[in-house]
Amino acid sequence: MNVFKFMKEEAQSGIKIPISSYRERVLAATGISKCTYARITSKEYVHGQPPPVRKKKETNIENAPSNTVQEEDSLCRPKINRDASTRDGVYDLDEVIPNGVLDTLIPQASAVLNSGDSIEEYQLTPFCTDSINKILSLNTPEEIKVRNIAIFFYINYLIKFMNTPFKNITKRYVACDISQEVNRHILDNFCVYTQNGRTRPIHMKDKCLCYIIVLAAIAKEYEVNVALLSKDLKIGLKKAVEVSRILAFNTSSKDKTIVTLNLPLPAPVTFTSKRKVK
Repeated sequence: MNVFKFMKEEAQSGIKIPISSYRERVLAATGISKCTYARITSKEYVHGQPPPVRKKKETNIENAPSNTVQEEDSLCRPKINRDASTRDGVYDLDEVIPNGVLDTLIPQASAVLNSGDSIEEYQLTPFCTDSINKILSLNTPEEIKVRNIAIFFYINYLIKFMNTPFKNITKRYVACDISQEVNRHILDNFCVYTQNGRTRPIHMKDKCLCYIIVLAAIAKEYEVNVALLSKDLKIGLKKAVEVSRILAFNTSSKDKTIVTLNLPLPAPVTFTSKRKVK
């Protein structure tokens, strides 16, 4: 029934997920998790013939590092440029948030910079509040400060979106009440649409986490306090660190709760399940 509704909606509204994205289409049409998908597809083979040789099954980041998670999983991670010669070339901000979307938060960011009001008055999450306060204290050009503050306002909406109970992600749900462009961008990129409305599968929460870490790094000189972030998102610190490693970040030698993006980038990371040797 879920598949039927998915195909009927596409017939009426057009294809939103490219045909080439086979796995993402299956996840969206059936509503199953990536873990279940991997378990099912690992059993697909021609009757009477031995099963084909496959790589170790892949699951969602929610279960890392106890399951296999590969850096090439483009469903979750923003596009990475491993040939970049500078850190700002590893992840392209315009590909994570289009200029037109981020620009709608510039007036709010400018007000923070120029009004002299305390950022606490905006009731942002502790992670965003702490980050913006540090940005305000830096000796950087005003234009850069405003852009970075706007990024953290966007991150704040993403965090609140992730913390919203699944049952509340309805047709009337609003992710951002001050910018239609930001609201539309979050719902279009981190939700799956069905005939019965929008849903937020586990793999979309994983994608949201990856984008938050990358955006925070861009706005904070490529250094992220994942301990504070994990508290805001109500996830384990270990998971936040492991996801950061998938995104090519390294743990700071001085503080294990800080991850940094440095060149040269580390080799792509693959986590495999750890089993006891009998």
